[in-house]
Order: sequence, then C-alpha cells, then structure tokens
Amino acid sequence: MIRAFVPDSSFLLAENQLRIESHALLTQLGLIDKLSILAGELSYGQQKVLEIVRIILADPVLFLFDEPAAGLDPSTKQIIVNLILDLKTRNKTVVLIEHDLRFVRRLCDQVVVMNQGMPIYIGTPGGLADDPYVRESYLNKGAYL
Repeated sequence: MIRAFVPDSSFLLAENQLRIESHALLTQLGLIDKLSILAGELSYGQQKVLEIVRIILADPVLFLFDEPAAGLDPSTKQIIVNLILDLKTRNKTVVLIEHDLRFVRRLCDQVVVMNQGMPIYIGTPGGLADDPYVRESYLNKGAYL
C-alpha cells in the first residue's frame, strides 16, 4: 500500500534528467539567474522564451507555434530563431504561423501564405518577394520581405 505513495526509481531518474536538461537550457539562454522568479515577473520576451523551453522539455514530435515573434525585440527573436532551428536539427516537425516574413524566411523550408483564408502562395521562402500576390497582400500593409 505504501508503494503507491513512493515514486519508483525510474520516475526519480526521469525527473532528475529533466531537471538537468532544464538547467542546461536555461543557462544557455541566460535565464538561469531567474530561476527563483515567478514566470509572471519575467519580461514579456523572457516569458515567450520560457514558454518555448517548457514545450521543448516535454519533447513532442510536432511543435505548433502561433506568432512566436510577435512583439519581441530583435535579440529575443534571434533566441527564438535559434531554439526553433535546433528543433529542426533534431528532426522535429515545426509548424509556424507568423506575420513577420523575415522571421519566416530565416526558419522555414516551405511556406503557405494565406490571405482571407485562402492560400495565395505555396513554395519556398526565397520566392516570397517575387510573388505578385504576396507583394500585393503584404507589402501594401508595411510587411518586410
């Protein structure tokens, strides 16, 4: 009966491994000094990075990101770019919804550009700037390709 309340050794080993991985990732990202701070007290950019770290540590096979670059300064965007690129090197599938087309071009192998719910471009990021529909839909709105 008491065994139901005591974790077995495999659970303790997995928990310890997760703690080691999280410390390494937080150290790499410059957040280890924030370890004792509540997430709500972090800056907006640090909260976004922490969200991604939490997802990475869960180790899914598919990552869905909805505008991860929104409202971030360039240095925090670069941190997120590096995290997502690392996922790609580990053969993880990444689906990204993002309006920052420069960010998209740095990360994506294939893109689908939607306008009013319809795909207007399907192809590589390199072809974005040359596509007349993309230029009309996004450049007129101040987007940078």
